Amino acid sequence: MRNALSWLRLAVATAVLVVLTHPAVAAAAEVATRAAGEQAWWQALLVHVVEVAVAILTPVLGLLAVAIARRFKIKLEQEEVDRLAVKAMAYAEQKAKHALKAEAKKTSGAEKMDMALGFARSVARNHGLSEKATSKMRDVIEAKLGERK
Repeated sequence: MRNALSWLRLAVATAVLVVLTHPAVAAAAEVATRAAGEQAWWQALLVHVVEVAVAILTPVLGLLAVAIARRFKIKLEQEEVDRLAVKAMAYAEQKAKHALKAEAKKTSGAEKMDMALGFARSVARNHGLSEKATSKMRDVIEAKLGERK
């Protein structure tokens, strides 16, 4: 469903680009036909080349814009997941310190990981991060712990 929605957005964007560029192409064609007697052969050819180039490049540029936007969004989400992993680790450590002070009981590493994962997933949902970006949160937190040591 999501893929179909992105293709629909692309089709709409392409249609908008065609509609926006069509008046310029139509005006150039009108000038070419009106002044056909006054134009050299290469000028008339140039008008047709521009028409074809616009017709071909409009959808290609639309696809390129969508690809760049996706790549940029994925990169931003990954950076946000990395920051979130660090915050989740700090949250779990702080909760473990509070539990140690209150109950004089040490929190195990697995319990800290569960606290960190719960925190990270709830914050990710609140910030609207995609499931794809947060699916490997446990691995990201483990990697960040490895970087610390």
